[in-house]
Amino acid sequence: MPRLPHAQQGIALLTALLVMAIAVMVAAAVISTQHYDVKIQTNIQQLERAYQYTSGIEQMAGLWLQRDLKLNQTDSLLDTWATTLPEMPIKDGETVIGSFSGKMEDLQGLFNLNTLLDDKGNQTDLGQTLFDKLIKAQTLPAHFRLSVTDWMDKDSATQHANSAEADFYMTSKPAYFAANQPFADPSELFLVRLDSLAPEETRKKLDELLKISSALPSKAFTKININTAPEALLQILVPNDVQMIVATRQNQPYDQDGLNNFITTTSSDLKKEFQSIIPNPNYKPAQGDKPEEGEPFNKLQWSNVFGVTSNYFRLRGLIKIGSVRLNTISLLERTESGEIRILMRRFEYTTEQNQTPSELSPLDLNQTAQ
Repeated sequence: MPRLPHAQQGIALLTALLVMAIAVMVAAAVISTQHYDVKIQTNIQQLERAYQYTSGIEQMAGLWLQRDLKLNQTDSLLDTWATTLPEMPIKDGETVIGSFSGKMEDLQGLFNLNTLLDDKGNQTDLGQTLFDKLIKAQTLPAHFRLSVTDWMDKDSATQHANSAEADFYMTSKPAYFAANQPFADPSELFLVRLDSLAPEETRKKLDELLKISSALPSKAFTKININTAPEALLQILVPNDVQMIVATRQNQPYDQDGLNNFITTTSSDLKKEFQSIIPNPNYKPAQGDKPEEGEPFNKLQWSNVFGVTSNYFRLRGLIKIGSVRLNTISLLERTESGEIRILMRRFEYTTEQNQTPSELSPLDLNQTAQ
């Protein structure tokens, strides 16, 4: 049999090597795809497990709140529910496969944005007046109060030249409508028109406002729990009494009698009436010899602002299973009878590999700091 020329032998060898290289590449791609599919499937299974533990954390938080209701008639930072749940292991048989932890916060220690309007859509004396104090403390323009009110009310009429309704927001990019309903989350404040400040300054001021604000679904004015209100909020509302309030509640939480006594005899701020910023519609100025009827602005009492109990709580949970990290945020309502209702639940999912320090949950950040 005649032998192939040397040139043809070289071409055959190159062809064989090329075919082998292609086969290796295809095999590597198949193995890589299979490995990626297995990893995705594992993450999905771990995530499903993490979701199941969310219900367990919520049930545990509910039991804390129910137990606390039986132990005392107040809610404070000294209660069991206010302590951070230590990281607890999750086991599969004898093998530890993850952990979970949690922390509860009293949302009634904050100012409820939804108290700006009553259930009929009218501006409230207490809500509007207190919110006016908050935005002034952040040196936000006074008309921002009306912009926020327009964001909530159901009509399409603006209350100020720098306020806005749907027609303004629809010209934004991207376009969106005004809510025309109570706040679902305080972060909606970032959507409300506030174009008289630079973007960086706006974000900084609103970030501070969000720290002392909540969005609760109560139709009645939700009293601010004086036992859990942050110092930043107390500093705005009752600056002369902050240190006394904080020092007192660290040792013994205020009960209703203690709060009443503090308001009437001890406090320098709370025992003074303060004036509503909403004009009294029933006011009639004096005419001739007729006496003046009522007051041009209603007088408000601090006893209607502060309370010592809470019904709304936020649960922050962190569940770790394998490489999965599931941050959960739940809004819990504890009724007067002790029933626990889950009003809202939000998940923030990430993995250990792509989790950066800025993305860590507050629970992770606390553990890192320790």
